[in-house]
Amino acid sequence: MIDYDEIRKQIAIQHNFLLDKDDPLMVAAGMHEAILSLYAELLNEQNKKSEKAILASVKQELAEGRVTVKQHLSDCALRVNEQAFTGVKQAMEEGRAGLRKDILAVWERIEAARKVTVIAAGVTCACAAIVLGVLVGSV
Repeated sequence: MIDYDEIRKQIAIQHNFLLDKDDPLMVAAGMHEAILSLYAELLNEQNKKSEKAILASVKQELAEGRVTVKQHLSDCALRVNEQAFTGVKQAMEEGRAGLRKDILAVWERIEAARKVTVIAAGVTCACAAIVLGVLVGSV
């Protein structure tokens, strides 16, 4: 679990800038954590499926019994290794693709929030200038 207060503290120390708890970057960090948790669960599910497939393959190979024990064990170990590698590789590729997609979506949201913040700051400055002009003009 991410310690958001620690992140805010480190940003404040390193960059002399204090992030609010509801800052879009903190929201993005939370979304990132949620996405990583989701993909960790998906990888665990894929691993369980791969284990079941591997177990089924091992049982099938042992039941056939057409080859010598030494050759059979060698073939079985090779297949188990290949299936495990393939299963893990496939799960990682799927997870990586989904994670990249989600990260890009979050990044787009952050960029949109940043643009809105800049526009709001500009409007605030313009309003302050108008108020200052009115106050100076009325004195």
